[in-house]
Amino acid sequence: MDPGGAGAASSGVPYPKTKQRSTVNFYPDHLEKGPDPYDPRVRRRNIITVFAVLAGILVLAAIPYTYRQFQQPEALYATHAEAVRTQAVERGDVPGFVPATATQIHARRNRDTDQRFVRFSYQPTEAPAITAGMQRVSTEAELERVPVPSPGWSKWWLVTSRTLTGGQGEYLEVYHIPAGPDRGYLALDPRTLHGYYWSR
Repeated sequence: MDPGGAGAASSGVPYPKTKQRSTVNFYPDHLEKGPDPYDPRVRRRNIITVFAVLAGILVLAAIPYTYRQFQQPEALYATHAEAVRTQAVERGDVPGFVPATATQIHARRNRDTDQRFVRFSYQPTEAPAITAGMQRVSTEAELERVPVPSPGWSKWWLVTSRTLTGGQGEYLEVYHIPAGPDRGYLALDPRTLHGYYWSR
């Protein structure tokens, strides 16, 4: 008995039709083909394009940094004598109360606002002379009212408003300079022997 022969035909069940492969050409030969990605010339051109795009991104990323460096020039003086020799003290980039024994003096000045940011290392015995004539800011309410601007990204500047009022604030000695060419604030850290000054 033939299961796929007359019996299948007499049962009325149609035979499954076999799919035929389409002979339609969806990409006619007269159309222009794209570049071969394996062609050495194409690969070389693609590599050049990638490097050009990366270079453009790096240039764009460097613009804010370059502008900031021009707007807020920064300097490091190994000693106070070097700051004097380069006229940084005379220009006011380094405040007058910074002692002659100070070292590692970082100075940054905003050309637009004329605001100054300075960090220096000092000797503990110099602290009374440094803060002579300044007003101590000690209560929490007073510290909360102290404005602490940011000089932008500078790894040597660690003082913020949260620093003064947070857990680190209890270790800092904050002073107000109400008048004069160095009007602003000074924060001394007796642990690291760093002084942070910002003008107003």
